[in-house]
Amino acid sequence: MSEMANYWAQRDWRVMLATWSGPEIEAFYTLSPVVSRMWLHVHSPNSSFFAKARSNLARVFRLRRLLRALRPNVVLSFIHTSNVLTIVATGGLPLRVVVSERGCAGQVGEESLYSLSFSWRVLRKLLYARSDAVTALNEESAEWLKRACASTLR
Repeated sequence: MSEMANYWAQRDWRVMLATWSGPEIEAFYTLSPVVSRMWLHVHSPNSSFFAKARSNLARVFRLRRLLRALRPNVVLSFIHTSNVLTIVATGGLPLRVVVSERGCAGQVGEESLYSLSFSWRVLRKLLYARSDAVTALNEESAEWLKRACASTLR
């Protein structure tokens, strides 16, 4: 993500990188100084189902509020759970949404190396078709993703 943000920023595109966590987590990759950074400050608890659900709802609402204010041309999301939350947050907004599945096919049976719970797999299957595009790491992962999302992806 940082490489793409830096690439587009070098071409004079206005780029903002929004993350769930705050600046207390040190950045692993270097971003161009012209890339804007927004921290949504939504902690993901490792506790009860209700605490996790409340955290995910907060993520959706904070992201939606940010996107309504910025009105970007395109939203690019990375990683399965963030992709699902981004699709929900952008529902009904006049935005193009591209999600990037980062899991690798074939590493753990039919499911990705980064396997998801049943509920996240169902949400992915239902919601990925609402994005404008879905990308995968390679052809094998793209084929696996088509199977995982069955008839919802083209």
